[in-house]
Amino acid sequence: MNAWKVILATVLGFVCGIVCLLLAKSGGNPVAPAMAWAIILNRALIGFVIGISAWKIHFIPHGLLIGVFVSLSPGLAALATMGYNIFLGTLLMGAIYGLVINLVVSLVFQKKKEAAV
Repeated sequence: MNAWKVILATVLGFVCGIVCLLLAKSGGNPVAPAMAWAIILNRALIGFVIGISAWKIHFIPHGLLIGVFVSLSPGLAALATMGYNIFLGTLLMGAIYGLVINLVVSLVFQKKKEAAV
């Protein structure tokens, strides 16, 4: 496991969490502090899981699936409290953020691998 990969993926996840929080607030609805932290930390967790993953599949399904799996828990909580649309939005955005995080990490570490050769 590459520590720099884990750090980069987690930081990217944290940044995606802030973006996600800003998007959630843009609708004019207030976001409770606990929900704000849950959004940020869930996206950071997506990055962390991508960083530690040893799953040997193509980066596109890798990022999408990890994003959906990690977002499933808050998605189910959203389904129980806020409805079906928020549930689907949570899973969809988790998949998108997972893909973006994995794409950036794959590009950075592919370049490092090429430079080392």
